Amino acid sequence: MGYLQLLENIKKDSAISNKSYQDKIDIDMIPNISLADFKKRNMGVLVYSEFLQDEVWFCSNDDMAKKIKNDDNDATTYTADELLEMIKLNPSPEGLKSIHEAKKCFKNSKIM
Repeated sequence: MGYLQLLENIKKDSAISNKSYQDKIDIDMIPNISLADFKKRNMGVLVYSEFLQDEVWFCSNDDMAKKIKNDDNDATTYTADELLEMIKLNPSPEGLKSIHEAKKCFKNSKIM
């Protein structure tokens, strides 16, 4: 299942649930949103990474990451600030896997 399908499922689920992890945003806009714009919103996007073989949450801010972790303690979240730091670090593929494994092991860790 691709990430757009996952997002559509989240959108459907949030319409019937009290949990809402995203602002009012058209799902088709997600691939076109800049990281700077994403950071300004209060939203979370669940993505399945084929490379990591795992689900990850991309969160616009720390508050959203906390909400998601409160609902799912096993969730691995990356905030917009962490994604910006990852861009600066430019890790190798193996480095990226190591970072992800560290975030999974240390639940409240942050990339700085």
